[in-house]
Amino acid sequence: MADRIRKINSQTGDVHAVIKTSDLLPATASLWGMAVSANGTLYATDYVNDVVYKIFEDGRLSGALVGKFNTPGDVASSGLYGSDGNTARLTVPVGICVDSSDNIYIADAGNHKVKRLSPSGRCQTLAGTGIAGDACNDNGLLAQFDAPAGICVDSAGIVYVSDNNNSKIKKIWSSGKVTSLAGGTGGGFANGNGPAALFTGPNGICINKSRKLFVVDTGNFRVRQVDEAGNVVTLAGFATGYVDGVGNVARFAETYDICIDNSGVIYVLDYGNEVIRKVLDNGKVTTLMGWKSGTVGVASCIAVDNSGFLYILEKNV
Repeated sequence: MADRIRKINSQTGDVHAVIKTSDLLPATASLWGMAVSANGTLYATDYVNDVVYKIFEDGRLSGALVGKFNTPGDVASSGLYGSDGNTARLTVPVGICVDSSDNIYIADAGNHKVKRLSPSGRCQTLAGTGIAGDACNDNGLLAQFDAPAGICVDSAGIVYVSDNNNSKIKKIWSSGKVTSLAGGTGGGFANGNGPAALFTGPNGICINKSRKLFVVDTGNFRVRQVDEAGNVVTLAGFATGYVDGVGNVARFAETYDICIDNSGVIYVLDYGNEVIRKVLDNGKVTTLMGWKSGTVGVASCIAVDNSGFLYILEKNV
């Protein structure tokens, strides 16, 4: 049994590349999040070994791009003298994304921080005090998160974070200011604006070209849509189950990861149903593939590149 990353044409199902991660990574590796840069380089978080990997399509691995194997901590890196982030320390890194300038953003859940790695290897805290809490601030270093999970970045460099334990969606402006875009204290379920909207344990998050966010609201078994003004609606889902359909007819179970391609097609890792779902902007949900049917190995995270190829981490195949 081994782990691998498959690059798949989401329209035809053709497999374009297979990277056997079990041949590259330590046996204890447990990848949580993946992101693909504009040039096709893949980045992945290992929440067990507290590192971020850089994986090339030809199967080469950079080793630990950020962090040191099995050495949790909360340390910044200057990026000088070729340190390349290795002197930095993370604790349970989960969500990851990369912007058009190859800056990498990491949801450092165990440290309750969001970190940024520059192309030069400088790894610094973008936001968060390191103490679990729920606070916004004009100075991002004074803001608080509680186990940030999903993360994405828009074309203007604004970062969006699903603050999992606070059940909120937060926004980190280019100035460093942190604000709450949507979600009320205590969690629950409600559509509405800003704090009137409620989530329960949001995880993966992605953004389209119109700056609409899509969030897997794990505890509510739904995919939610959030606009720039903080208006939240349910795109698809209603209760736990497994049903393809439109809007609240569809059913999900244990949704963890989500990504969107340049045409606006959304892909959802529905772990509880052992499938990957495809969601259109009208809320129509279909099943793309799944390990229940044998078309894909047990998937733990997904990502999509600028050409629309879907990357799937499969375990035990």
